[in-house]
Parts: sequence; structure tokens; C-alpha cells
Amino acid sequence: AMIGAEFDARGVMLRPSGLRPNVSGTFESYNVSTPILGLAKMANPLVYSGWYVPLVQDNSCSVRIELSATDAAGFKTLKVNGHQQPLSVQDGVVTIRAAVCDIRWELRSE
Repeated sequence: AMIGAEFDARGVMLRPSGLRPNVSGTFESYNVSTPILGLAKMANPLVYSGWYVPLVQDNSCSVRIELSATDAAGFKTLKVNGHQQPLSVQDGVVTIRAAVCDIRWELRSE
């Protein structure tokens, strides 16, 4: 759970808004990369991006990104695998679904 990731049968839930280096602060930017999952944050303008490529990609899957109210209100665009997608935040969560589980995504505040 180093980057706030929880895996289940549908895919992965990420919680990038809640990553904290200590009790009082938040990370301005970071980049965490593993063979199956990546997550990055840039501060100005606010951008979250990442990828999810599990070892077995035969089935559909989803990436769910749980955001703080502040972050959710600030995002304007969503790109999935290089293509602009409608941005929908339901109860603070952006859900990206794919027929083949190879998802690269980006949320931007501008």
C-alpha cells in the first residue's frame, strides 16, 4: 500500500491524494514505478498520471482513482491510452475501464 494501491478482482484502486511524507505535509510531486503499476504527481499544474499493466492482461479491468474533494474539483481533463475521455467523478472516484487490461492514464487540472 506504499502508493495507496488496493488490488481486487476488477483491477486496482489508487488513492494519490492521501500520500503524505509526514503528518503535516503532502508531496508536491513524486514518481513511483513498478513493473505492473506506476503513479506520478506534478504540482503546477496539478497532474496525476500512471499505468496499470498486470502480468495477465486477458480480461477487462478497471483503474479507480479516489481523489480528495479539492483534487477532484480541480481536474478538467482525462486521457486514457493517449485519447481524451469524458471526465466523470462519482463520489470522489474516477473509474477507467478497459476491455484489455493495459491502461495508461492522465488527469490534468488544465
